[in-house]
Amino acid sequence: MKLKFYKCSPAENMTVLVWDPVEREQYAEVANEIMEERHLHAEQVGFVTPPVRKSAEIAARLEMMGGEFCANATLSLATVISFREDIQEKSEGRKKLKLESSGVKDAMTCFVDKGESPYSRRVSLQIGLPQAVSDVQIVSEEKSVAGMLVELPGIAHLIVDRGNVENPESFFEDALKQLEEKKFDALGIMFFDERKMHLEPLVWVRATNSLFWEKGCGSGTAALGIAKASKEKESVDLNINQPGGVLGISVKWQGKAVKEAWLSGDVKIVAEGFTYL
Repeated sequence: MKLKFYKCSPAENMTVLVWDPVEREQYAEVANEIMEERHLHAEQVGFVTPPVRKSAEIAARLEMMGGEFCANATLSLATVISFREDIQEKSEGRKKLKLESSGVKDAMTCFVDKGESPYSRRVSLQIGLPQAVSDVQIVSEEKSVAGMLVELPGIAHLIVDRGNVENPESFFEDALKQLEEKKFDALGIMFFDERKMHLEPLVWVRATNSLFWEKGCGSGTAALGIAKASKEKESVDLNINQPGGVLGISVKWQGKAVKEAWLSGDVKIVAEGFTYL
């Protein structure tokens, strides 16, 4: 199998986008092979397809390997579309794009600006509103740890204080067992150090049974902003440090709920070509 691909770096959350058609039942197998160190070595894989909706406004659809939603992969897709259009049209200025994604019902709006190089972009993505935000207690053998569970379309994230967890991977196993009945497509544990404004994302995808310490997590950053806005009952505008860089989240709180959330970050295309499987 020969497949056209782009490899992108949103906060070093290395993402491969497959540009050629792949049968849906092969997504997990193809993605697992591509993610291997001996292959393209990525943290996640998305498959670019035509949009489901018959609308000229929607540029493309992103199908993630496990049917989940991935914000960083969506930022990457917006970057590649802008890059390809610039080669063809030599266009300048800000672009507005609408994209579809697995795990998300409605098309999403992106704004794309030029980056520091011809291969990089600054992208802002409107995040779908949370389906639920709740306080939870994860009970382990050692102690009970408080967290906030943010259920976004296509993925859920549990926000916990990094200082309260001694063994993160063991804690993840406990959390997954206690939240299993919810049958999330993907679950992230966001270990947050508020003093340093630093996030360590650990993300699991059900369909591929993959668990990664990610260098950056877009939807996890959005979930953190939503959790903070919900807790403080006010709008927030945050820059969150992560192992691979910085992602921004702006959340508008109005009345008694989150009304809008925008994720922003820099994305660089680091490779394009063909992969052989």
